[in-house]
Amino acid sequence: MNAVWVLTSGLLMPAQAMPGGDYSTILFVGIVIVVVYFFMWRPERKRQSDHKSLLENLKKNDKIMTAGGIHGIVDKVKDDEISIKVDEGKGVCLRVSKTSIAQVFTETSDKKSE
Repeated sequence: MNAVWVLTSGLLMPAQAMPGGDYSTILFVGIVIVVVYFFMWRPERKRQSDHKSLLENLKKNDKIMTAGGIHGIVDKVKDDEISIKVDEGKGVCLRVSKTSIAQVFTETSDKKSE
């Protein structure tokens, strides 16, 4: 019982405030917020704006890949969905949401992958 009292007595007693300690805590929190902004929020916002412009510039005959990994060629573009040709020989077309488009292949990216 005595050992428990010794261990918890340090937790129950208020800590001695160090002079200038409040400023260092505020400075530390400010630095953490700045680091999180530059390494997490800002790149994510840039990636979202790039993806939005990619979706706005979709046009017929663009080669795309969906988030599920389906490759196809854009056949029709509507406001919030597109129709893609998956297999031209068999006439297979899929309607997918625009937000499911993960990547648009260009001529230069096709040459890099070969």
